[in-house]
Amino acid sequence: MRIGFHVPTAGGWVKTLRRARERRCETIQVFVGAPVQWHVGEPAEADVAAWREGILAQDIRPVSVHACYLVNLASPHRALWRKSARRLATDLGHAALLGGTGVVVHLGSPGKEAGGDRSRVVARVAAGIDAAIEEGGSEARVLLENSAGMGHGVGSSYGEIGEVIGASRYPERLAVCLDSAHSFAAGYAWHEPQGLDLALAEADRSFGLERLALVHANDSRAAFGSRVDRHWHIGQGRIGANGFRVILNHPLLRDLPIIMETPEASLEADLRNLWALRRCIRVEYRPPVRRG
Repeated sequence: MRIGFHVPTAGGWVKTLRRARERRCETIQVFVGAPVQWHVGEPAEADVAAWREGILAQDIRPVSVHACYLVNLASPHRALWRKSARRLATDLGHAALLGGTGVVVHLGSPGKEAGGDRSRVVARVAAGIDAAIEEGGSEARVLLENSAGMGHGVGSSYGEIGEVIGASRYPERLAVCLDSAHSFAAGYAWHEPQGLDLALAEADRSFGLERLALVHANDSRAAFGSRVDRHWHIGQGRIGANGFRVILNHPLLRDLPIIMETPEASLEADLRNLWALRRCIRVEYRPPVRRG
């Protein structure tokens, strides 16, 4: 298990590497450019070279890029849908430049069209991902992130994520990122042993656990099943320390990279969250012996 943070990139890539080192990052997630602006410049060649050398020297892997928050592949408005696909394509290209293995993307919301045919929405999301892959010129994977279900967000059920993958022309380029807070708010009981077992069994049926490439470890300020997306500090929210003991020691999750996206991204707050998360890992854990 490699643990890291979503690390701010303000001030350039050299400062980002320093922040990652201060936070003891073993893996990392970053934005390329401002998360709520469509335009993003091309990283300078010297910065890219320094970044790639730095992540190698610090043994930070995998590197994940988070797509721009404005991306809405579920939008029924053609101009916004096309703009979203193009920006995802740009993020895929930047991920490849930075040595990233994938781009995490929120699948978006159809807005007022939410009461219509959900299969049309799923097909639209898949078509947007396909367009981005074709335009992006990159081998980086697209990591579909589950949603809390807030505002009719696509992907609050693992089954719907599987439907998007099934509708894509490039399923081999698609993987999944599951967020603990989003899952909890969507009604998946990740905080309980049996609940997590059932959730992962559903994920396996829906898209195959071999596609699960990344876990976002965030506590939830919102209640279980509330469909409200509110990240909180590890052990201080509704999932709680006991819930994270369940999550981090599950045999199907223990070997996956973990990224925290907790609020207040100060060094002090991030280190508190890091130690809180690490305290939940049972070092002595051994997988059960299979019999018969």
